[in-house]
Amino acid sequence: MYISTDFGGTWTPVTGFSSSQAILELQADPIVADKIWVAGENSLKTYTPAGGIQNVALSGSVSRVYDVKISSDGQVIVANCYASGAMQTQVSTNAGASFTVVSGNGATQIPQSSIGRIEYGMSFEKNDAGYWNIFAGLVQNGGTLKGVYISEDHGATWTQIAPGGGSFDPYLSGSGTFTSPQGIYDNVVAGVPGYPDRCLIGGIDLYEWNK
Repeated sequence: MYISTDFGGTWTPVTGFSSSQAILELQADPIVADKIWVAGENSLKTYTPAGGIQNVALSGSVSRVYDVKISSDGQVIVANCYASGAMQTQVSTNAGASFTVVSGNGATQIPQSSIGRIEYGMSFEKNDAGYWNIFAGLVQNGGTLKGVYISEDHGATWTQIAPGGGSFDPYLSGSGTFTSPQGIYDNVVAGVPGYPDRCLIGGIDLYEWNK
């Protein structure tokens, strides 16, 4: 991991990160200047030039964090964590002070089994109920769509807005008998500024969902 303080003119390695350590996602904190959230091997971490690297306390024993997204006020944070043999979704509603596992097999939970990758997107504004919307694109182990989900209450409950296994699959390349699932590699989900009930879902193709 490297840092530049002169608009990319020069770069310096960050002390404390090994060259062999996987770093999978970087997110700037929207409130605290110079603070970066780092998802990767072993844990979720934060980094500031003044304070260095700090471990973030997640729920349970986490071996890897694949994705992290943060609400515009810095309070709601969602992370995709590999823990206990599952691809968990963990959410904090107190700026990262604590995290709760919100995934599972329940009717209003986001799935955590038979998943190869999850990518999240966060709305830029709160919805009409006063919550941040969280969007999630779930990919099967084989790289095809498992489902697209939305939480309209800071991650407490989830609803599927696009199922997998059908004709809609933004992660599938090719057609007919010559198809190549690419969701493990190509998966982007994002909110749309000014429209909290919309999201963009990209893989091989780009789609927009509008409530």
